[in-house]
Amino acid sequence: MLLGALWLGCVVPPRAVAAISADGDTAMHLFLGELMLERGTLLQTEPSTWLVPDRQYIDHEWLAQILLALSARVFGPAGLALVAGTLIASTIGLVWKRMQRLGATMWPSLIVILLTILLQRTNSLARPHLFGWLLATLLLALWERRQDDEVRGPQAAWATFGLTLTWIQVHGSALLAPLVVGCFFLARVVRAAADSAQQRQAAYDGAAVLLAVLATFLNPWGWQLHAHFLPWLANPYLQSLTVEFMHPDWGGPTGAAVLTWWALCAVALFGPRQRPDLAHVLLIGGISILAARSMRHAPILAILTAPWVAARLSTFLADRTGWPGVAAVYESSTRLAEEDRGRWGLGWLLVLAVASAVYYARAPGSVDFDPQVFPQRTVAWVQERPELARHRMFNSFMWGGYLSRALFPEHRTSMNSWQDHIGETLMRRYMKVHTASPEATRILDEEGVDWVLFDTRSSLSRRLDESEAWRVCHRDPVASVWVRTEAPWSAGICDPI
Repeated sequence: MLLGALWLGCVVPPRAVAAISADGDTAMHLFLGELMLERGTLLQTEPSTWLVPDRQYIDHEWLAQILLALSARVFGPAGLALVAGTLIASTIGLVWKRMQRLGATMWPSLIVILLTILLQRTNSLARPHLFGWLLATLLLALWERRQDDEVRGPQAAWATFGLTLTWIQVHGSALLAPLVVGCFFLARVVRAAADSAQQRQAAYDGAAVLLAVLATFLNPWGWQLHAHFLPWLANPYLQSLTVEFMHPDWGGPTGAAVLTWWALCAVALFGPRQRPDLAHVLLIGGISILAARSMRHAPILAILTAPWVAARLSTFLADRTGWPGVAAVYESSTRLAEEDRGRWGLGWLLVLAVASAVYYARAPGSVDFDPQVFPQRTVAWVQERPELARHRMFNSFMWGGYLSRALFPEHRTSMNSWQDHIGETLMRRYMKVHTASPEATRILDEEGVDWVLFDTRSSLSRRLDESEAWRVCHRDPVASVWVRTEAPWSAGICDPI
């Protein structure tokens, strides 16, 4: 039932619209996937943006974009929400299954899984990173079994290679795979130092780390993906332009959830009488550093460590059954866990998946990008005026993906939210216009911009309204269009305002 509720929370129309409309990224992923399907090849450049027309495009999410585009072909934009719901519910289902395997009892499991869902909701948007969540869960499930010697060394090594190879095609977070496997390898090395019988197993685990590293290079761009991706992650300016890459707001709900998670981790680490295993200690430490730096990693922290934390909290309760009331809590928690063991909602998930797919196939227009977020009316206005296609547009980077999908190839955008592709120099220049700095109009002149499509409520809107060099040509509550006052081609295309 938990998975069913989680599924419905992703795919019912209001939530589905929110999942695809947070910003222009989802639309950009969909546009690029559709473009690859149309052309039958991977993209070497990003063709919809005139600012960087010839720059090599390293698409580290190409396979996920194609899968999203295929879902949209069948179900329309609702297909994106269906994929997102499937990935999120499957990930939580596997996390719950891992809890059962590690012997976690019911009450700690419920507390931990609900907090995991809360952290997951901070970034539960219909984007390629959701594939990474599922693959990360599968990888850790594999290595928790390997740690208990339920999986032989060669099998674990090659399974790691296959999972990482798949992961690197759908999302750049696959670079975490060697880190995850490395935690278990280091723990095995420590065991091998005290037990020579473990040395051969340590060699297998070391080979698995190397295979995971090798798999990250087996992508369409090889080492160039790493050369492109890692400097971007280390660039504080570009990271600051994306909310999800900022550190958690420690005074807000996300920060409180992360701090609560760390508190549970502390109890799990130091509460039980039995010493914690080194692999999970290293894993919690490593991913916590990433989560403290970027709230994008908070869901990964929860997804990877939730089963172990729940199991350790259960052990903590078992160790304190002599405390008043704890024995009764532990007994009920154990009994409920035994009743639930083996059931994790797969049947409900399959029934809801089929029902939702049938519904959206018959009502493909029931979910679409939110017209209160994206400039749908303005796009329709632009499409009715082909003269604009012969002139250079400037647009909000948050709308870049949506505009590319709606207007390409007749129009090219000036900017989108692909900061890693645009680069710091151009992003700094763009942000001076975006924030309506004193240099804004000069930059528009230098770039040869002929018309501007931007948020009606923005500071740039007010600056252009006050400028004699620009006149507003169209306005609605979401977006406005300005053209140069002296542009002879603009005669007859502007609305009476």
